[in-house]
Amino acid sequence: MNTPAVAEGNWNWRAPEHCWTEELTERLAALAEVTDRDNDPLEKQGAESRE
Repeated sequence: MNTPAVAEGNWNWRAPEHCWTEELTERLAALAEVTDRDNDPLEKQGAESRE
């Protein structure tokens, strides 16, 4: 279950490690980039506070 406004403990991966083929990781990385899911807003926020 996803609890709004809670940064940790919401989601867990349930796929065994051996399931991650190179083809699958490349496809997931491409999807993350296209959908802007590789953008971590917390990382950006931390960089702004250091300026």
